[in-house]
Amino acid sequence: MLDRNEFRKKLSTEQGRSDLGLDLTDGQAAAILADDALIDSWHRKVSAPQPDMRLLVRPAPSSSSTTKSVEPDDHLSDLLAKLGVLWIGLKLRVRKVSQRRWMAVLAGVVLVATVSVAGVVIADNNRAQRDLALANAETAREAKAAKADDERAAEAEKERAAEKREREALALQEAPAKIADAERAIASSPWASPEALASLTTLKDKLASAVELKDASNAWLFTTQLPQAIDGLGTLEQSQDRKYTEALKAEGRTLESAAPDQELRFSAGREWCATNAPGWASDINSDERVSTVFALRLADPYAKAAIAGYCPELGAAKAEADAYLEDGDYRVGGDGIAPGTYVTTKNRKDCYWERHTLNGDILANDFITAAPDGVSVTVRSGEGFSVSGCGLWRKAG
Repeated sequence: MLDRNEFRKKLSTEQGRSDLGLDLTDGQAAAILADDALIDSWHRKVSAPQPDMRLLVRPAPSSSSTTKSVEPDDHLSDLLAKLGVLWIGLKLRVRKVSQRRWMAVLAGVVLVATVSVAGVVIADNNRAQRDLALANAETAREAKAAKADDERAAEAEKERAAEKREREALALQEAPAKIADAERAIASSPWASPEALASLTTLKDKLASAVELKDASNAWLFTTQLPQAIDGLGTLEQSQDRKYTEALKAEGRTLESAAPDQELRFSAGREWCATNAPGWASDINSDERVSTVFALRLADPYAKAAIAGYCPELGAAKAEADAYLEDGDYRVGGDGIAPGTYVTTKNRKDCYWERHTLNGDILANDFITAAPDGVSVTVRSGEGFSVSGCGLWRKAG
């Protein structure tokens, strides 16, 4: 082992520093010799045992170790780390190797590092080229698929345009028949609301104008709207239900909003008309006619609504029936009954009638036990008229 004094002697000369493996200038050596602490530090470094070069390189993993894949960047980092360790070991610990041998070792290390780095660079370049080729292939595939989609979309749009032209041309041909259908619907739907009739008429006129101008696009548009407008006229039954509902509202009544209840009320109105309309059309002296007259005179708001909606022909009959006289006392003229001749139906029995003054004095009367042809009495304004058991009286003149 080199003692301290011998170390000082070698440090003071260039040859001695070379023997010690120190690459120091005369000035650097003089600075160390001037400081005892630096002399001791460098003496310890030079006197340390020479390291085994094999310990400066990390051993490769054994075959029994678990294999882990390392990316090229990891290889390069690991290699540089190893070179760094080797460099520090050579710089700080290897002191007794001559400068020429040191340069040879360093050149070998640099060569190995250069070859290793070149291999990593080549591998990275190959991998980058493969990735680029795969990316280009994927881009080409996507571009081809997008082009195919665009071509299919263009073809579909072309087909739709062709179908639209064909559809519009057909509509222009069928338009006259559609116009005739609308005119028939208008003529055969007197029950339709004015709004629905006006809407259909306007649409029909627009279609006729499109035909005249050979405007296929609008012809197709209006022909597709016509069926809905015709449906808007509704049916006779729907019109009757609507008028029935409006008549109820006019009477201050409401119709149940639930569909089943509405249908029941509509059915009741139709049934009332089906029962009484034939009776009014029967002979004036028949029991059916008499029964209908009473039904008309006693009609409640729902029966009146039934007349408005389902049997408007009984509207005039209602006014006539209200003018019939039943058993009771009447004043003639003014706000009473109209003066004139009143007759009963035929085949009257046990009928009593009386004309009297307003003070109750009898002017004329009769008790009729049987009257096959009915009873006829003429009353004048300013007198009273009382009847009992004679059935219905109607004004005959």
